[in-house]
Amino acid sequence: MSATIATQSGANAYFGGVAAARRLTPKAAQRHSRLVRNLRLVVPALAAALVVTYALSATPPEVDREFLRQFSDIEASSTEMRLDKPRYVGEDLEGNPFEVSAQAARRNPNTPDLIRLDNPEALRNAGTGDQIHLRAANGALDTQGKTVDLDTDVTLVQGIGGRAFELQTDKARIDLEGRTVTSGAPVKGRSQSGDVEADSLTVYEDEGRAVLEGNVRLHFDPSKTKKGGDEGLRN
Repeated sequence: MSATIATQSGANAYFGGVAAARRLTPKAAQRHSRLVRNLRLVVPALAAALVVTYALSATPPEVDREFLRQFSDIEASSTEMRLDKPRYVGEDLEGNPFEVSAQAARRNPNTPDLIRLDNPEALRNAGTGDQIHLRAANGALDTQGKTVDLDTDVTLVQGIGGRAFELQTDKARIDLEGRTVTSGAPVKGRSQSGDVEADSLTVYEDEGRAVLEGNVRLHFDPSKTKKGGDEGLRN
């Protein structure tokens, strides 16, 4: 059986809403509870993963320092400096390995605080099939403003206990100090168990929650959670 949840444009969608369950029949409430339990596995992990992937929970300044240190070896020209394949490897507070890399990093002397990234990519591996893979076509690290802007084909693939969840959007901003992730562009997420769509997404890492807004649609098939699940992600 499938369950579809739709909200009016501009309404917030808080995963795990208790009030909605109270208005349902006992049978529907039971289905809603199963939905909430499964989504709670995804959303808090998604919130933490996006931020932890960029080392926010570990040692935030080290990412900036490592990128800037590598720029001491880049090729200089009259217009910009370039570094091919910069890479940062570290661990989060739980000891899980992660790495942040790009095909190229460029810095214009006129805007020294802005580092542009070609094909930025981040990977966090917690073992046992729990893996986070974040990538985009373009990125910009603002070392002064402490933000990372990703745009064009922003994709997050998250493996959770052998299952896979994929989230796609065109733009996302990571606030390193505010510990939030925001996307004002349409967001789509899918897994074997269902899919979700919204006009925007805000992730509050400290609160462990994600908020979807505008034309939120959620489709969930609880019967598929009993099957083998999606293939786990592999290095």
